[in-house]
Amino acid sequence: MRIFVTVIVWVVFIGGLTLYMKHRDSVDYLEDNFHEFKMVEKLYALEVTPSFILESDPFALAIDSQDSSPALLVRLGNHEILKVDDPLTISETFTVEPLDGLIVGENEIYVEASPLVEHFTTQNALRVRIIENGYPLAEKTIWSPPGAKVSGTFQFTLKTDNNNFSEDNHDH
Repeated sequence: MRIFVTVIVWVVFIGGLTLYMKHRDSVDYLEDNFHEFKMVEKLYALEVTPSFILESDPFALAIDSQDSSPALLVRLGNHEILKVDDPLTISETFTVEPLDGLIVGENEIYVEASPLVEHFTTQNALRVRIIENGYPLAEKTIWSPPGAKVSGTFQFTLKTDNNNFSEDNHDH
């Protein structure tokens, strides 16, 4: 009886998996999920201000001398827009202007910074601001627990209207 139940369970499981795989391959998801992106036409800038001294991650695996972890890395989507390798002072603001690659709709900026080893005992913060034509539109402060890199995402939505700006996860 146990063998019979085992065979039934396997047939149902493998049969269901086979049906799912055939159905999944027959559906064309690309047409349903394709969105046309419209680039923004205004002048935007990004400001990043750490509350700690930046240095390359001393614990990162480096294969050779050219392969080191950056002290500060900023990405917009999959595009690297700022990479700083040199140690830097506290509260030095980094500006990326113009900030290319923003689209009308959802945008996400990823920020990662490595504090000096002596700063690992305290919480560290990294302030990120979006500037439009010289005026701040949004900002977010990203915090890290003691002993960790400061890393996080900043999600925001740009709309076509001049004053229609919304920001998700707005905290500081």
